[in-house]
Amino acid sequence: MIDTTECAAKLMLFDVDGTMLSGSIEVHWDALLHGIEHATGVRLPFEMDGKVARVNDLVVNGMTDHQSVDACLMQLELQPDELETSRKAVFAASAERYVQLLDHGGFPGEVFPGVFELLDALKSDGIATAVLTGGLRQIARKRMKATGLDPYFPTGAFGDDGVDRASLFAPAIRNAQAHYGAVFGDSIAYIGDTLRDVDAARKAGVKAIAVATGHTSSQELEDAGADLVFETLEGDVLPAIQALLER
Repeated sequence: MIDTTECAAKLMLFDVDGTMLSGSIEVHWDALLHGIEHATGVRLPFEMDGKVARVNDLVVNGMTDHQSVDACLMQLELQPDELETSRKAVFAASAERYVQLLDHGGFPGEVFPGVFELLDALKSDGIATAVLTGGLRQIARKRMKATGLDPYFPTGAFGDDGVDRASLFAPAIRNAQAHYGAVFGDSIAYIGDTLRDVDAARKAGVKAIAVATGHTSSQELEDAGADLVFETLEGDVLPAIQALLER
């Protein structure tokens, strides 16, 4: 944990899947589809087309679990008054299933090269870190613990805390300020790998950093308006991040 007595008023928010972790989406969606089947009795089809994940024809990359589950339930023509009850049942069954999968050898994902080095460099530089992921809290925490990322992220926001990604920024920043005892002001950046990540950061008024380790190219991320784009997080990326935070 960063020593809050020395913590500069700068904050880096991190997405998880596609940004810090590869190869974790299949197990994640096994759990979500199990939850949907538990709640509705219907098993929806899932496929990976390269790095693009689809449920039926719905591309789910970059969606929060809340958005994804609601979209799937609406495909099953649930009525609005049935959504909330079904969603709660899906969330509970999905989290239970994910824990079971990992406890029995399920693959939690692999940390991309450069991620731990960047996190250590941010800590050494006194830059606070928090997670901002659309994944459900219990699933995301289990995955981060299994891959060694959890100690770097003592606080943040999860898919349980809002509907879409943009709605997660307020609780993520509020929780980070409470944890670190700092007010970050404009010195906040969010790093993600999808167009939805870039769009959410811009809507939230936060500096957008993008990395092309997901299914979106660096050119697409740049065209979407990211303030800073990396091909990977390998190498000495810290100076560019520092400069962006100081703008």
